[in-house]
Amino acid sequence: PRLMLWARAVENRKNGVPIEDRVLGAVDKMGRMATRFAPLVNWANRNPLNRTVIEKFLGISKKRILPTFNRTTFQKWIRSYQSPISPEAAVDTIVLFHTCYVNYQDLALGVDLLRLFEALRIRVIVPEQLCCGMPYLDGGLVDRTRELARKNIQTLQPYVEQGMKIVVPGPTCSYMLRLEYPFLLNQDDAAVKVAEATRDACEYLNDHLKDESRTPEWKPMNKTVLYHVPCHLRAQNVGFQAIALLESIPGLSLKTVEQCTGMDGTWGMKARFFDESVKVAQPLIRAIQETKPDLVATDCPLAGLQIQQLTGHRPLHPLQVLLQAIQPIPSKEPSETTPSHS
Repeated sequence: PRLMLWARAVENRKNGVPIEDRVLGAVDKMGRMATRFAPLVNWANRNPLNRTVIEKFLGISKKRILPTFNRTTFQKWIRSYQSPISPEAAVDTIVLFHTCYVNYQDLALGVDLLRLFEALRIRVIVPEQLCCGMPYLDGGLVDRTRELARKNIQTLQPYVEQGMKIVVPGPTCSYMLRLEYPFLLNQDDAAVKVAEATRDACEYLNDHLKDESRTPEWKPMNKTVLYHVPCHLRAQNVGFQAIALLESIPGLSLKTVEQCTGMDGTWGMKARFFDESVKVAQPLIRAIQETKPDLVATDCPLAGLQIQQLTGHRPLHPLQVLLQAIQPIPSKEPSETTPSHS
């Protein structure tokens, strides 16, 4: 991934940064505005005429379905949330780097992650945070990426100094914190410490459950689940952590696919690459069609977007599948209506 990212940065420095890269990179700015006017923005993103205008002026494909925006951010919702797990009752305390996708576009996933961790008596701290910077880096805007990296490290370092792990549900963000932040900041000591403390969410949970006293009794699930392994997770060389977790659920039949979805960060969002993106995804889509699973799971929201685009079914995060296996858990739904998963 680094070779591709920096090749693109060199190209854009030479030829100029296209407008779609500037727009797609400004995740926090666009996300804050979109959540404020979520019903209108979601309607506009489904309107064919509006999408034609967006494609013409911003270069984002009118064919690409776009994720819906929350009516409030996860960061705002969590401020008024009271965890039922006290520091004394917790078996561990983690810092959740929730990702922009959870913050602006999938509040339900953030709530599900809290429910799962709290069911396992893991206390979750959610500090203020910014985009990891990958969308900017994907467009070659290296200086803006460094700025975000410095700010996030400044926020996360005090928790790391206390011995806490930074748990990330999105593989692109964990890839950035682990591998790109130290590289971008010349192996700065704080960046290195944050990188060493960062864990993929499934990776963390697998390690946590190695202590048999912490392992719950899983509820049987007589379902077939197809799990897509994201590219940015493979690049971290941490093994197939979600597979190990899903295989622990009794009755669950698991099929694993290691095929690129053709999204490649923001590449698959762009009008000029949309058809190629769909072509790259065909081996994965054929595997889904042949398997006919009850559920599709992937850690990557952009991979999930492509799967939804080409199959009509919205995948779950692997930890949402795991959550179903330890139900019932008292509901802690956010005040707004969140989208259901098909």
